[in-house]
Amino acid sequence: MKQEAATISIIIPLYNAERTIERCLGSVTRQTYSNLEIILVDDGSTDRSPDICDRYAEKDTRIRVAHQPNAGVGAARNAGMSVMHGDYLFFLGADDYIFPETIATLYAEARSTESGITIGNARVSTGNDRFSEVPSFSYQSVTAEKQAIPQVRYELFYDPGYGVPVWNKLYRSGFLKRYAITFERLPTLSEDRLFNTQCFIRHPVIQLVNRYTYVYCAEASTIMRSKIQAPIEKSLRVVKSMQDSFESIQGLSEFEDLLAWLVFGLINQVARNFTIHHDHAFKEIRDFLVAYKQNETVSRCLRAMASGKYLEGIARPSWVRYARYLSRMLNRGAYTAAASLLFLRFKIEARRRRIE
Repeated sequence: MKQEAATISIIIPLYNAERTIERCLGSVTRQTYSNLEIILVDDGSTDRSPDICDRYAEKDTRIRVAHQPNAGVGAARNAGMSVMHGDYLFFLGADDYIFPETIATLYAEARSTESGITIGNARVSTGNDRFSEVPSFSYQSVTAEKQAIPQVRYELFYDPGYGVPVWNKLYRSGFLKRYAITFERLPTLSEDRLFNTQCFIRHPVIQLVNRYTYVYCAEASTIMRSKIQAPIEKSLRVVKSMQDSFESIQGLSEFEDLLAWLVFGLINQVARNFTIHHDHAFKEIRDFLVAYKQNETVSRCLRAMASGKYLEGIARPSWVRYARYLSRMLNRGAYTAAASLLFLRFKIEARRRRIE
């Protein structure tokens, strides 16, 4: 069999994934593109996951397993990156799976376009053999010129946000190494967003592939099923990390819209989590808003959002109205009203999902 020119590393971090890891690994070992380096990072699992990984490694020489004490998904991915040898890198969640042609499809596009990041489209599994499909991409390539367009940035990093998760992306390893791009050392929120933002500010060519190459299993996601611990600390940590990354390239003014959207997005992310997992969600949301708003960067970003500064050029009027309205309430110190809005929004959303 002819050996493909490039080695592609697939990094799979896992924690207590005994229910899904075999499905995930089966989808990887059946890839039509065979020149793979498959790195499993067991992040301190206490179930049968480590044994399953070791058994697969014995059967397939392309698979390597690293076992480490629990340190979080970012640390697990960093551990995999530190030992990889591939020309390209693909992250895969242990709860998810890919199609047989996924790697071949993304690699062919990356090679022909010389892109730094190649992104496929995704299906979302909601359980009981039900799937939803992410809308098709409206363009094929995100060049440096397009990266300056507000609507493009919004689609990448907010809605539908296909630039946020690290899964379903083929990264050129040389690009990541050139800029020493890794995940946060300490557990935080929005780790994927921060990683990809560090890529984005270096203006790589981003190629979009309008084929479904990934299945994200929302019903099995450990992130979706877990309470956020220490939300204030983690939220402010990622805000500071993103601001620091912009300042390190003297690019704060160029990218502050991304910082503002992160600040606003974290409010919604934490409020949704509280609504799903906390018995006293309304109080938890309000307390979070009070503490979060005290941060100088958060306050500055919310003032900008309230003024509409970073909302011009976004072709989604309902979101623009919502973002300005909620930001204005927080700027006025109307924390009870803001908490009520968030609580009701995500309570209705959760109820609708249960009905569906």
